[in-house]
Amino acid sequence: MVRCKCIICQLTDMVEHQLSNDIYDDIMEHIRHCPNCGILYNTFVKTINLCHSIEKVKLPANKKKVFHKWMHVEVKKIVVKRARN
Repeated sequence: MVRCKCIICQLTDMVEHQLSNDIYDDIMEHIRHCPNCGILYNTFVKTINLCHSIEKVKLPANKKKVFHKWMHVEVKKIVVKRARN
């Protein structure tokens, strides 16, 4: 049985097709029946598609490192907060 926490932890692997077909199918079945996970999954996919559609910006190496660190911290906050709910 797939739980909501499992969906949150495996979103990236799902979108990048890095899961076995059986696990992917189980998760998609859960998403079809769980409104909250369905919304989370759809939002995640739309966000990735939007990011792929925008023009790339070149950052200086020092700014890139700071930005990646900031993103990691912010995403971790969101994932932890959602996992607790």
